[in-house]
Amino acid sequence: MKLISVVIPLYNSEEYISECVHSIIDNYKYDDLEIIIVNDGSTDKSADIVRSLMDNDKRIVLINQANKGPSVARNRGLAEAEGKYILFVDSDDSLVNEALTHCRDLLVVGDYDTVIMNSKRYTKDNKVLSNKPLFEDVYTYNEQNKKDIYKRLVSTGDLNALHAKFYSNKIIKEKNIRFNKDIIIGEDRVFNLDYFYFSRNGIYNDLYLYNYRYNPASLTKTFGMSKFIDLKKTHNARMMYIERYDLDEDAKNQANIYTINSLFQLVSTAINSASIKDINKELDDPLFTALINDSEVRGIKNRFKLFILRKRLYKLMRLLIKVKVIKWKSK
Repeated sequence: MKLISVVIPLYNSEEYISECVHSIIDNYKYDDLEIIIVNDGSTDKSADIVRSLMDNDKRIVLINQANKGPSVARNRGLAEAEGKYILFVDSDDSLVNEALTHCRDLLVVGDYDTVIMNSKRYTKDNKVLSNKPLFEDVYTYNEQNKKDIYKRLVSTGDLNALHAKFYSNKIIKEKNIRFNKDIIIGEDRVFNLDYFYFSRNGIYNDLYLYNYRYNPASLTKTFGMSKFIDLKKTHNARMMYIERYDLDEDAKNQANIYTINSLFQLVSTAINSASIKDINKELDDPLFTALINDSEVRGIKNRFKLFILRKRLYKLMRLLIKVKVIKWKSK
């Protein structure tokens, strides 16, 4: 049985895919690894580059499919994965030198469903951004304290990302956990909500495993009104799991605040490309209306954002964003 299955969705990443794969294979000499690359209908030379890499390393598997999006690509990789653990890597990211080898003993010896590592965010010009630890080093969770994980999942963005986590393939297969192909933004959060419900235990190791390429302009460049729909879907998923996790009212309030901040971010992006009529139509949705009108938030910035949304002060919003008075945390 393989120990690690690395699943990489690939779409038009000819600039980065070689660096990505080499960061995995060059620093891990064991045969208990498989790298499943799902080419999601790339139209550049990405697949050719992968085929060239395959000639020198039999641990690499290439699967081709028509363009269906990263969720479908990851699901295809999950269906083929044979490893004890699943590690998701994006095709424009990379692993830290020797990190996978350092993780191996913990994966082999430790009896954990989930192993969480740290990651570094860096810009296109290789400037490293600060990244605080998710927990204290060697933090563990189990059935007794797992609600701490649940609260983080529903009310913050700390554990949303797929990267730097080793997931139990057994849990994924037995519980049929898959990515929702109908959610474009936030599909990783919903996947984690599903997965961690069944994860009995896990450990956090404050070792940098993953280099995440941070692109703050991507939300603006790829904006679409469908993101409002995605936000409603992910919010409803959080509410469902708050009930399922049996969390308290404070967790629900924190989840509402997170959605309000995400909504503010969406609206502040939409005002640069969508009509005011379309934006108002989205804000008139019963879910968003209830959140905006009924939520109680703490902190001056949160109250200010909520006030702007309630009054729909788009010109003020645009001005404040321009002069960087209001900032938000990226996903």
